[in-house]
Order: sequence, then C-alpha cells, then structure tokens
Amino acid sequence: MKRKRVDIFSFSDFRGGAAKAALIQYRSVMSCNSIDANFYVAEKKKEDSGAIGPNKIEYFFHFIKRSLSYILNSVQITSNQSKHSLNIFSSSFLIKKITASDAAVIHFHWINNDCFSIEAIKSILEQSSISKVIFTLHDEWLFSGSEHCIALNSSRYIEGYNRENRDIKGIDLDRWTFNRKYNIIKVLEKNNVIITVPSTHLKQKAHASLLLRKCRVEVVGNVIDVETFKDQGKAASRKKNGLATNDFIFLFGASDNARHIKGGDLLEESLRYIDSRLTQRKITLLVFGNIKLQLAETININVINLGFISGRKQLAEVYSTADFTLVPSRVESFGQVAAESLACETPVIGYDGTGLIDIIRPSGGGYLVQEFSPVQYGDMMLQATKLDDDQIKCMGKAGRQHILQHYSMEALKNKWKSLYGINEFCEDSSI
Repeated sequence: MKRKRVDIFSFSDFRGGAAKAALIQYRSVMSCNSIDANFYVAEKKKEDSGAIGPNKIEYFFHFIKRSLSYILNSVQITSNQSKHSLNIFSSSFLIKKITASDAAVIHFHWINNDCFSIEAIKSILEQSSISKVIFTLHDEWLFSGSEHCIALNSSRYIEGYNRENRDIKGIDLDRWTFNRKYNIIKVLEKNNVIITVPSTHLKQKAHASLLLRKCRVEVVGNVIDVETFKDQGKAASRKKNGLATNDFIFLFGASDNARHIKGGDLLEESLRYIDSRLTQRKITLLVFGNIKLQLAETININVINLGFISGRKQLAEVYSTADFTLVPSRVESFGQVAAESLACETPVIGYDGTGLIDIIRPSGGGYLVQEFSPVQYGDMMLQATKLDDDQIKCMGKAGRQHILQHYSMEALKNKWKSLYGINEFCEDSSI
C-alpha cells in the first residue's frame, strides 16, 4: 500500500500546551504504518522531537518579525489579558516548506507568533494542488479578532467587529485583524478544509462565530499519553515528595501570565472562603507552574510551590500525590491538566461552561460548578474533603476509564483515519 503523507505545521515542538499537543499528535501519526509525516516548526526546542526547524539565520529573521509584530500590538489598549496575535508576517522557513510540499494533507496546529500571515493562509488555501487542509484550534484566535481568548462578555466574534461594539482604546487592532480574516471566509468554507477543535464547548463557539459558522468543524480531543499518565500510587508518591500521608491534598497548576484565564483569582477567593470553614482534615495545596497565589500568611491552608515541572513522568507523580486537582479556569479550550489528572485517577473540580464539560462527566471523574462562583467552588472543595479514600478512588477510576475511552490514541485513531482519509491505521498505538 502506498503511504499517504501529512505535513504538520506548528510554531513550536515543545514550548506551550499547544506545541506539546501537536507533538504527541505527530508521534501518534508516525506510529502508523500507512502514513508518513513531516513536522515543521518555526521554533525547535526539543532535540529528540522529530520536528524539523529553521537554521539559525532563518530563526533570527523570524524572531525580528515576531518582535516587530509584538511592538505593533502595543498601540491597542485592552482589558483582555490573553495573548494577541496580528499574523502580519510569515516564517520564511515554513513558507519554503509548505510551498515545496506535495503532501496529501496539510495540517496546521498553533501557527501564531507570525508563523503564517493571514494573507499567506489565504494563498495556501487557494492552491488547487492541496487535496485536504486541517486546522486544529487550541484557542479562539481563528474566529476572533487578534485575541486568543474572547472576553466573556463580548459578542464581537458573533456580530462582527465594528465601531459600535468596540471594547478597546487606541487603534482597534482586533477589528483590523478580524476584517483581514473576513477576507478569507470563502477559502475556509471550501470542501477540502476541515477545522478540528478539542471540545464540544469550542465547537459551539466556533459555529456561533461570524467567521466559522458555515465551516466544517469536528471535535477531536487531544491525545493523552495514558501509559505515562497513570496512577503512581498515592502513598509512594507522597513519601517520595515528603508529603504527609493523612493530609487532604489539592493540586493546582498554571502560569502567572495566564492568571486571569486560569482562574487564579477565583481560586484565591475560594481558598479564603473555605479557610474558616474547615473542621476536619488538614489541607495542603500543591501549586505547579510559575503562578503565585496572593494569600494572607495567616491562612490555615499549607501552600507548597513546586515550581515548573517539565517532565511528564514527574508530572504524573505529582498528580498521583493529590486527592483532587483544581481547575478553576474561566477559559479552557480542552482541559489538558484535567485530562492528565484523571488519567492518573485523581478527580477534578472545575467550572461548567468550558471545555471541561467533555472531560468531567456525571458518571464520575469529579465535579463541575456553575460558572464562575468562588463560593460554590469552595463548597464543592469542602464536600470533597468529606469523602473517604474509597470514594475518591472510585471517582478517580471512573475518570481514567473515561479518558481511556475518549482520549487515548487507541480511542482517537479512527477519527484521525477518517479526517486524513487514510484507509489503514497501524495497530501499534504507542506514542
């Protein structure tokens, strides 16, 4: 059988959640005997990733373009703290590779930081030689203005970005970027273009948007490495990390630059709320990432900062130490931390109205709280502390079973087989 080739494009092979999701998806594709794949990135961070990156000169000139784009972004003053991307430039390396490509499928992951300009995307999609193009969304940028996460009270992505509904000061770069995207609607609606999103929540927002409402949008969750992310044994993990066996341990992870999006402030309110209401077990909060919670020193909850954790095996061990993982995010396109935690059999508490609605199910795996009430979230945390070990274990096992059924490579391979148009996938699902 002739092997079908897929060329995958992403900004990075390792930096950021979207890059890691792209890398594991690429590796899953490479495990199949009916497909070849190239993984092209503008920034290569991991030597053994298999990704193909630019030389030093190409990287340098692309870095200059990215820096200029970042400076131009500053003329817009907005209360939206999420990342903003103009995509006015392209990486010469990625343009060279996609121009020379004869792959049957072109697959775009996260291509901001000026990997491809919006105008270059239009030119690529207009090529008749490409049989299929897939965009995998890791945030809301493709159907918004320049922002990656749409403000919760904004309807601009539904109505269009006009002068009447502007919510920024200075030059409205959100509107300018949206109008440039509006010029490529027709090519995004072509039959050979498929947009994949990792959650039902994101699909609903994409179909509500002015830009993507007529496009083909499919839900394909992120692949979770269930062989690495599995229960490491709570007692053994706690002993190894010097943590008390009898403490009730919550786990929270985020970066400080995503503080608002990841609900760091909401969690602080919930912690203050439960502090005076704790009557039973001692509570410890483990925090990973570079986020710093702003809590009074008098709080009775023991907070331990673990810092940045880069290794997946170490992260699986951290998940295994906790009784519950906290994901109080205002925005979750998928819920990577929640899915990894459940794969390790650690239940999760999250907010409804995000991508977590697919991850945490009524049949088990944790609790969803009405968005975005720190008091109700705190009450759910208190309820969790009253569960015995067997109840927590049962909830965690149900959560892992859900991840195995829906987010392992074994579960997702037929979906990618259908989208890529591949007739045969290998039986080996190792990643």
